[in-house]
Amino acid sequence: MIRERCRQPLRQANAEEKLRMYGLYKRGTVGRLHPPFEEEDMTPADGQRPASRPGRFPVEARLKYNAWERADALTKQEAQRAYLDLAGELFGQPVTDTIAKCP
Repeated sequence: MIRERCRQPLRQANAEEKLRMYGLYKRGTVGRLHPPFEEEDMTPADGQRPASRPGRFPVEARLKYNAWERADALTKQEAQRAYLDLAGELFGQPVTDTIAKCP
């Protein structure tokens, strides 16, 4: 739903919210950025973890890394819930309806 360009959000996400969504998404799907990894963090997406913090000049990569790092303290389920909450703030009823359909 977030990727669909035909869905108009209630409001546009600012840069901070976009980065927060990125960090929550990565934590909720790939898992922790830093060890110790838990069993739920050992996914086929392991190759998506960067080997180290990006340098200063790839600014976007460093901002994304920092956003994922901020979400690292959450559990996978907490990150997924926070992502849905933020998506609900941005998109409103379509997100709420979709969540209600899930078991």
